[in-house]
Formats: sequence, structure tokens, C-alpha cells
Amino acid sequence: MDLSGRVVKRVRRTSGENEWVLFIQQDLVATLQVWRDICYRLLNPANGAVHALPERLAEEHANMDIRQRDYSTVIIFGLVASTGEYKVLRVLDCISYREQLCEVFTLDGSNSSRWRGKKAPPGRLEMRQSGVVINGIVYLFSAPRRIASFDLETEEWRATLQGPQINLVGDAARMLNNQMAALSGSLVVVHYHHPSMDLWFLIDLEKQLWVKQHSINVNLSVMHPVKLNICPLLVLNDGRIVTYIDIGTRGLLRIYNPRTSTYTDVAEIGTRDGIGLYTGNLLSSANGAN
Repeated sequence: MDLSGRVVKRVRRTSGENEWVLFIQQDLVATLQVWRDICYRLLNPANGAVHALPERLAEEHANMDIRQRDYSTVIIFGLVASTGEYKVLRVLDCISYREQLCEVFTLDGSNSSRWRGKKAPPGRLEMRQSGVVINGIVYLFSAPRRIASFDLETEEWRATLQGPQINLVGDAARMLNNQMAALSGSLVVVHYHHPSMDLWFLIDLEKQLWVKQHSINVNLSVMHPVKLNICPLLVLNDGRIVTYIDIGTRGLLRIYNPRTSTYTDVAEIGTRDGIGLYTGNLLSSANGAN
């Protein structure tokens, strides 16, 4: 779908039913299928190519007697600029083990590629919240106010970041509702507190300095408290912000103008199962897509 709400391309599912989009990065889409087994795939919408990720654990973790259905999984991937290859980070959380498992897979086109076991995250990651990838670095919440970072090139965890200091009291503090986004190459923490959405930009990584650049009135005719999923997707050249808002029963693609504090609803496109920004070239040869 383009920014006018027009569908520009439909892509066939990689398999049958019960398949969801998890994450979109540049020109690839990660999907999850849950049926008899759990299967993760990477899809290229331009040419229909599908890469199934191995299901088995890395050799370093193979001696652990756990099944895939026994743990929750986070899958996120990004491009390593120095090699031009995609790498996938997989974090597995099982209540039977103290530490979360961390594995990396390189998408190099070979059938011999396997997951490689890596050190556990420095803090327990929030498995229910999605992360972002910026310049080959994966960012994931390790607590409501802390952010873990993983370097896909070196395959090592970096220093944990302190999130923005959001001063809240009472119910607002107990119901901290943060999301993460990548806007204009910057890491952004999105904080929703009815009826507003604040965008905190990390402007100095070394000093861990955050600045609240926007405070947006969401302006929805819904009753509070409603747990919204708010996903800023893109800052346009003129400064307008493209945002997807999921209120549970429906979703809105909305463009906000910070200069005039007004917004335009572009399309109603359903719930948030797999909203993301695709930056690949859909004019490539389409094999299995239309």
C-alpha cells in the first residue's frame, strides 16, 4: 500500500493459512506460520523468493531438552553493510531456564547455514514488544526504561541503553506503554499516555541523551483506558509523520502534520498483524506475486 492508501501489490502467502507478518526490514518480510509446527520464513515481495529459517536450535544449545512450542521467540533481522548479507537474530525465552537463548543466522543462500549460539542478553528482554534495526544494530526493550542493543556484524551484545526519563505518577507509571521506532535514521521511543503520543529521539548515543521532539494528540473517539498499539513508520521530506494506530478492532494509517497539529486519515487497513515500512523495489521481476 502506498501513502495514499492504494494497494500497489498483493503477494501470495508463503504457505497455507495461519500465517502472520512479524517484521519488515528494507526489502524482506519475516512471517510466522503456526500449524502442527512453528515455521519462520523470510519473503522477498518483489520476486516471491522464500527463505525458510531452520527450526532446530544452534549446536551450542542442542543439548537442552526443550521443544519449540515450549518457549516464546523474537525474530528480527537486518543488513550488514560490510558484507551485504542479511543476518537474523533469534532470542528464545523458556520458563525452564534462567537465561534467554540467543542465536544468529546468516542468510547467504546456502543450504548448509545453521543457527549459531551467542551469549545471552545482558538483561531479560521484553518478548512481547517488537524492536528495530538501525545501521546493523538491533534494539530491543530489556525493561520498560532500558534498551538492549546487538551488533549484527560482530554478533555481540553492546552496552545497554537507558531510555528516556519519562516522569509519571500513579496509574500512568504502572501502565507505562512504550513502543520503539526508527525514524530518519534515529532510534525513537514512542510513549502513549491517553490521549497523547510522545516521540523521544535519541540524539546522542554516547551521552544517552533523549529529546522529546513531538507530542501528538492521538484524537480518537475511543474510551480510556484503551491499550493502543502506535507505530510511527516514516518522516516525510516535509516533516509530516506517517503513523499506524491499532485500536484492537481496527487500524488507521494516518499522516500527522506537526506544523499545523492536524492529521489526515489515509486508510482503514485492519489490525496491526505485520505493519511495517517496505523500502525495496516492487518493480523487480515478480515470481509468485502479482
